[in-house]
Amino acid sequence: MGYVIDEQDIRRQRLLAHILNRLSEPYLARLGPTCPARWLDIGCGLGETTKMLTRFMSIDSECVGLDADPALLEVARSQDWAGRLVSFRQGDATSLPFEDDSFDFVFTRYLLVHLPNPGKAISEMLRVARPTGIVFAQEPDFAFNCCYPPRPSHERIAAMFAAAFPDAQIGRKLVHLFREAGAKSPVARADIGIEYDSADLKKIYRMTFAALGAALVRAGSVSESEFSDLLDDFSRVEADPAVVVIGNPVIAVWTNA
Repeated sequence: MGYVIDEQDIRRQRLLAHILNRLSEPYLARLGPTCPARWLDIGCGLGETTKMLTRFMSIDSECVGLDADPALLEVARSQDWAGRLVSFRQGDATSLPFEDDSFDFVFTRYLLVHLPNPGKAISEMLRVARPTGIVFAQEPDFAFNCCYPPRPSHERIAAMFAAAFPDAQIGRKLVHLFREAGAKSPVARADIGIEYDSADLKKIYRMTFAALGAALVRAGSVSESEFSDLLDDFSRVEADPAVVVIGNPVIAVWTNA
């Protein structure tokens, strides 16, 4: 289906970044180079991940954000970077427009799940990383999520994401993909969230389903009436503080180039 999320609602990307930053930041604090370094943010979108990376960079480090969507890059460039060495380029993650051995830290998050050939993107990440550099990817495994009490919208999430993305279970395959791309000793961790007093997870599932709805209807995965009913149910879950939501696993894999 290609990239099927309607990204007109920038609030969705910002909320997703807020949720995922809590999972990424502990790794960046441990792995990010503290000396002057060159960082690459692949699939940077509107710059939320780039902004997160700058918090772990030394003041004289540089970060380059790359994305295929010129509209998102326009938003990224318009942000206030407070004098940091940040720039953005349009490009393809499977054919990076950079020389070999160009970066000390190569980062991507929730990009590979959208690609028909994620292994090629990982090979490119390894290619542009310096021999002492780190290559880091963080991706979902959408085969699991749940809520209690059970609700029809959340019971359909795995099937709908499987229909929408080239590989909705890519998280569990990341270690193999890194090894196949030539990584010698990849390290992996899995994180999972639970929400019971707030509504961030509930809201991001509702917003993502809304952004996927038109593509799912076109593909015949749901009818228009089913989509409307499910969206209403997502909204009811979001508004109900009694519903407990357990999110999908998020897998982090990194390696020395």
